[in-house]
Amino acid sequence: MPWIESVYFWFVHAWWIISIYLLGIALGLSWWLAGIVELARIVWTSHPAPPLCRELLTSIAGRRVDRVRLLVSRRIHQPLASVWWRPLILLPENLYGDAHIGEFSCSCEIHDSKVERLDFGVLP
Repeated sequence: MPWIESVYFWFVHAWWIISIYLLGIALGLSWWLAGIVELARIVWTSHPAPPLCRELLTSIAGRRVDRVRLLVSRRIHQPLASVWWRPLILLPENLYGDAHIGEFSCSCEIHDSKVERLDFGVLP
């Protein structure tokens, strides 16, 4: 009976398909958790940004940035925005000097808009 052989074929191979699918989910979840742990390590080792940076961000975005944490880290090389418990903007240490004020201003505008619009798909 051909239909019995067909059912047997799909029953045997369904376990492989389901196993591969679950392995992909496990790998994706592991990758996500590793990223969360690394972000936590970066946040824990960072320090608050200088008042000049906070003033510049406030002049760009207004009072809505009162909830935003603005931190500086030597472990990153480009600005980073994230929404975890509350919005967060991380800046590299070499970005907030006088020579880089234009880059800092631009990165604040970009990252503030990402935090405000919740581009991350995660609610604060």
